[in-house]
Amino acid sequence: ENTTQDADTQTNTDTPILVRPPTAPVEEPQPNQPTYLSSPLSFRSDRILDTASNSIMMSWETNLMTLTASLLAPTPNLRILNIGHGMGIIDTHFQSTSPLTHHIIEAHPDILARMRQQGWYDKPGVVIHEGKWQDVLPRLLEPPPLVAKNNNNSSSSSSSSSSSSSSSSSSSSSSSSEEPQPLLFDAIYFDTFAESYSALRTFFEDFVIGLLDDKGKWGFFNGMGADRQVCYDVYAKVVELDLFEAGFDIEWTDVEVPDLEGRGEWEGVKRAYWKVGGYRLPVCRFMG
Repeated sequence: ENTTQDADTQTNTDTPILVRPPTAPVEEPQPNQPTYLSSPLSFRSDRILDTASNSIMMSWETNLMTLTASLLAPTPNLRILNIGHGMGIIDTHFQSTSPLTHHIIEAHPDILARMRQQGWYDKPGVVIHEGKWQDVLPRLLEPPPLVAKNNNNSSSSSSSSSSSSSSSSSSSSSSSSEEPQPLLFDAIYFDTFAESYSALRTFFEDFVIGLLDDKGKWGFFNGMGADRQVCYDVYAKVVELDLFEAGFDIEWTDVEVPDLEGRGEWEGVKRAYWKVGGYRLPVCRFMG
């Protein structure tokens, strides 16, 4: 749920820069999805780390997550989709709003096991999809099967003396196929680990368009280029342009980030993945 590299290595938008960083020096191998998904994770009260001490998620992000959730899902009874459970911070806030449905996509087996231990599989309205979002979302976009709707009138018992052929015909004509309703969401959030910006772009160009309700909102963890202010600002412009081309408006909320180094947040972490002073929180909607 976090990927950045030093600004000097960012030569194109396919460089891993989305969300939580692969916190390793340039000369060391950078985390990627296969490596991450096969790496055992350690869970602490304030962070999730992989075996190389790369930070998957940290509790200092709680304020960012709760504010994001309140902007995306401000009322009860909404249909919510979250990609990337992590420490469960944003999903916990989503649950507090009593959503109508709450779908969660998570790929890492250790996080899935922890979700089961914490009772997420038994929470009301929660549907957990195990696997990568690239595999799960195409299935969610598939139209549901037609549902046969029986329109027989209970007062038609007097027709029992009719022939079997006419009975069959009557039964056939008295049932119809109910139009299937597409799976849509009022709020969608995207927060993955060890993926490039092109993954985020694919997500909103190919999937959000088909899954978001016309009046819905969606967001993502905005960690792109967060190791240097100029890179952070540039990536904000890049995503604005790509969202515009895909038919989305974006609204930013500026959130202050405390002095993480001064608080000792990076102790035990291979590399700090957040070095800018503020967080630009994105909320996206369809244009018009």
